[in-house]
Amino acid sequence: MLSLPGAMLTKVKSSAAHLGRAEKAVEDEVEQGPGSSLDNSALLWTSVFCNSRNIDAIREDINTPLVEVYDAVLTESGERESVDDDVRHAESGETKSLIQRFMHDCDTSDVVSPQADTVEDYSFRASLDMLKAESWTGQELPRNAWLGEGGDGWFRPCAEWLTAYDLYKALRKPRFKYGKASETLAAEAACADTNSENHGRVGATTSTTPPPSLPNNPGSETSPQEAADIERRFVFVSDLDAWNIQALAGTAPEHQADALRDAFFKHLGFKSSIEATVSEKGWPIFQLSLHLPYYAWRCTSHPLDDHRRNRNNKPLRQRRDVSLLQPEGKHAYLYEAQISCVVSAIDEWKWVAYGFVDSYFDDENGENSRTYDQDTLNGIHTGPFEYGITEADKPPAKARDFFCKVLRIRLKQISQEWEEVLRNLEKSFSGYYSSHENRRKKPTAQNSADEEAIGKYGKELQDALDWVGRTSSILSELLAMLQKTHTAWRTFKREHLDIFQDRASASRACQLSAIEATFARLEAISQDIESMDKRRRGIQKEVSDASQSENTSNCQVRG
Repeated sequence: MLSLPGAMLTKVKSSAAHLGRAEKAVEDEVEQGPGSSLDNSALLWTSVFCNSRNIDAIREDINTPLVEVYDAVLTESGERESVDDDVRHAESGETKSLIQRFMHDCDTSDVVSPQADTVEDYSFRASLDMLKAESWTGQELPRNAWLGEGGDGWFRPCAEWLTAYDLYKALRKPRFKYGKASETLAAEAACADTNSENHGRVGATTSTTPPPSLPNNPGSETSPQEAADIERRFVFVSDLDAWNIQALAGTAPEHQADALRDAFFKHLGFKSSIEATVSEKGWPIFQLSLHLPYYAWRCTSHPLDDHRRNRNNKPLRQRRDVSLLQPEGKHAYLYEAQISCVVSAIDEWKWVAYGFVDSYFDDENGENSRTYDQDTLNGIHTGPFEYGITEADKPPAKARDFFCKVLRIRLKQISQEWEEVLRNLEKSFSGYYSSHENRRKKPTAQNSADEEAIGKYGKELQDALDWVGRTSSILSELLAMLQKTHTAWRTFKREHLDIFQDRASASRACQLSAIEATFARLEAISQDIESMDKRRRGIQKEVSDASQSENTSNCQVRG
């Protein structure tokens, strides 16, 4: 049974009634001069994305989840049974699951799909049907999701953190009104334009107050915010799991699908990337993304396991015992972790941000709902995208400003984690260097006490060989991760940084300067670890030579 091959998907897109109107609207936005093309990203930035775009041609599509479009086509063609059947047959291969269908696009092979397989491997245990139910009847779900929504002059964060079930229900709410509601909002927006150029975009700020162009009637059933278009939506998840993935894939419209596909694959796959891309298909949109993997060094009495498991029961994130590098003799572990943020935008002011962070290695004291709830109890509603450093109700209105702010703050957080790794390595190596100096002088055998010392010396050499061997693999992993981060930044600077260098945005320039400084510090950390590894190789040679000499001497004595 076919689920939705590339040919059918192409047919769905090309036969959509809105597509002609959408492409005509784009042509009206961009003046097609000699040699110009919609593939020219610089032209799109200056002529399309930096203006508030008319989205009437795609309002309905923005409010329709892509998987529902797929399902409608399959139902019409008689090739679809039900979502339950999809889940039931996913493992048998009779048809493709929700995730496999969502991860499939026109450019994806019907035979080989590593991206879909990666995401499916960690989300197959969840069911979209259960999220769609009127009430939750499944296992207890963690409150690990946060949702914020805003528009011109207003912002509304969720009152409390959400389960994946709550998140699904909240994201099913349409972002943009259409029909009579759309006409009313458009008229009110036009009226507001007479008092503010560019619909209040230049120097726009946000607040928790309702949009000034909408009535504020406390007695009405619909609040002004609920009546307004949701121009910006913020979805943040701590320890992204199977249920969160199902909730997001089951609610994302077509124009957000590419961003989420990429986010799922790179976050679950522990990939490094910082990018700014422009869609080449249909209605032009842009995507800003950062994926920053790192290692967290934690001293705990026992290791903390990642509860997210694949089909083989393997944890999503791995850990490594580094207790041999802990001078105080405590148990220490290196935990894999990643921070991801993706912005999918129609223009600078209409966008959706997805943020995924790992916090499993900090147990209840990490970045989770409890931490942010405590901030709320203290009278401050902090924003999780910015690591709780700024208030949630004051996010930047422009997509590029928001992205740069998140990158600056989260990169600083990662830099501090790397500083902690370096600090512990330096303490460990310093202690080891001292003991190594004492080990250089081999005792001579003149009495029984000396013979005992020689035996101890031989054991110390074996322990030293074990230490340098195990340390070698640890340092190699750390250096490889840092190298991937440096490569991601260098690629971003070379290929994408120019679209952020707007002279009209002084704050963005400051953010970029701070980002550059943090990457310079990460480069210095990398060099420090390389120096340690170089010295380790020298010690390894000395110990290896001494051990070989000791073995030769013992053989001669026994001979």
